[in-house]
Amino acid sequence: MTIAETRGSYLSMLREHVCVIVFTKKNGEDRTMHCTLRKDLVPENPTFANQAAVVPPSPVKSIRKVNENIISVWDTEQLGWRSACVDSIKSIAVKPA
Repeated sequence: MTIAETRGSYLSMLREHVCVIVFTKKNGEDRTMHCTLRKDLVPENPTFANQAAVVPPSPVKSIRKVNENIISVWDTEQLGWRSACVDSIKSIAVKPA
């Protein structure tokens, strides 16, 4: 399976479920992350302890090439956006209810 196919498979799971991903961080440490892309669980305007709200997006959109080796997800425990390299993911599974 190619990186793009693997990434697509992971994104499909994340759009429908909260998942548990185990991956190796760039510093070599393993991390377990509970995350999702479900629209009902990802806030439209997430707030953080150190700021009132996320700055609204600029009306001018920049065009960037998508890095097929990166997935961005909403961490349901840390309540923030996180990313992981597709090729560093050791396992992904649907989180039990």
